[in-house]
Amino acid sequence: MDQPAGLLTSTRRFFKHYATFSGRSSRSDFWWVQLFMVLVSTAAIIFVSVTSDLGALAILSGLVGLGYFLFLAGTLLPSLALVVRRLHDANLSAGLLALALIPYVGALIIFILLLLPSSPRGVRFDRQQQLTHNTYQPSTAYRQGLQQRRR
Repeated sequence: MDQPAGLLTSTRRFFKHYATFSGRSSRSDFWWVQLFMVLVSTAAIIFVSVTSDLGALAILSGLVGLGYFLFLAGTLLPSLALVVRRLHDANLSAGLLALALIPYVGALIIFILLLLPSSPRGVRFDRQQQLTHNTYQPSTAYRQGLQQRRR
């Protein structure tokens, strides 16, 4: 997330972290994926609308339409996870997605929140390292306190 990524890198991350709701996604990752989705949608819609009345290609048009529907269904969860990670990057809670339920203005509010810049405080949403009993190291102050008690 240190450097802005390109279309291919961002799309690869999108599918790699398809169900990861923790952590953060940069603005560039988010908007590159949105561009990818628009390009796929535009290509599918144009192909289906042009070939739907061309006899033998009508069957192919139906298959592309079905494939596009399956693509949209398959990217629903990754898209939701990406929006959650983008909100985290702006140091906002995923609970704000409930604003989308407000008729007419909810989607606009979410869109504006997705435009916000990254916030250093968003690090609180990064996955914390899990400490196990093998990796625990007591703090220096704690060790000094133990040594003083032993004296």
